[in-house]
Amino acid sequence: MKSHILRSTRSSPRRGLLAFPVVAALSATQALAAGGLVSATASGNDGNVPANAIDGSLATRWSNLGSGSWLTGDMGQVKSLKAVDIAWYRGDTRASRFTLLVSMDGTTFTQVFSGTSSGLTASYERYTFSAVNARYVKVTVNGNTQNAWASISEMTVTADTTSTW
Repeated sequence: MKSHILRSTRSSPRRGLLAFPVVAALSATQALAAGGLVSATASGNDGNVPANAIDGSLATRWSNLGSGSWLTGDMGQVKSLKAVDIAWYRGDTRASRFTLLVSMDGTTFTQVFSGTSSGLTASYERYTFSAVNARYVKVTVNGNTQNAWASISEMTVTADTTSTW
């Protein structure tokens, strides 16, 4: 598998410069290393789509109005999951109430954590639990200290590859 392809092309002889366009492709392994999630779905959104919560940027977010709104991340394969890091949008001004659930198949979920964010930071907060094999992780948000919005800037996971054979 090639993660980077480098091709060289000469520019016009009048300029005498070499141009090196780089074509980069992230493999699933590289995406997992970046944040652990290869795709995301949600119960809804207000135009701030689920993919924003796994794009590596704290400047974007997923948002949906309503208690019980959820965001599900797919790790692409079964992993031994032991922590989820969430950067809450406006997390430095409000605390969000939420549960974390995991699933092998994306249909049947088991709760592994329930709590409230600190309300002190818009950066990542880590939520740990006993290691569990899963492919999917779901965050269900039950409002915050200001309103019923669910808003997550970023979500990443801490996981190890699990043998499935």
